[in-house]
Amino acid sequence: MLMDAVKKGIFFSLFFTFGLVGIILMQINTSWLIRLVREAFYCTDYYIDEASYNWIIRNASLKSNVNYIVYKDNPAQPNLFAHFNISGSASHAVNSNEVSTNLKINRVFAWHSFTKGTVWIRYSIEIYDKNGELITGSWDVPVIISIKKNNDKWEVIQISEPP
Repeated sequence: MLMDAVKKGIFFSLFFTFGLVGIILMQINTSWLIRLVREAFYCTDYYIDEASYNWIIRNASLKSNVNYIVYKDNPAQPNLFAHFNISGSASHAVNSNEVSTNLKINRVFAWHSFTKGTVWIRYSIEIYDKNGELITGSWDVPVIISIKKNNDKWEVIQISEPP
């Protein structure tokens, strides 16, 4: 009887330890995504979908000091940089030193099978003018990012963010 209790205790201890190690590895294994989201916020390129780009060419003029990256809007493979890029939304002023930003990104949780999974993050962004006055911001925005591994490389397959 005592031996069965000891075996059960050892089993549950090992099960819990391996489970905890697995969860920690999942968090570490998705650090690339947090870095990529941060890079996307501060990217100096202006990501614009193909339809909007064509409209601008026909009805307006392109800014000469902006590097436009035209992408095809594909719900099956969303563009992480286009989704989070604040340079476009702040009229490209972020990268011209006309404004400053305060960005916080937190990984809430990650769960994956090492082939596909989901990462929950929250971000807050504040954009200030050159006088230090708040222009705009978003706080504690939850985002769910679905990922999958394709040829040993992770890729984003869906981004869900409330409007």
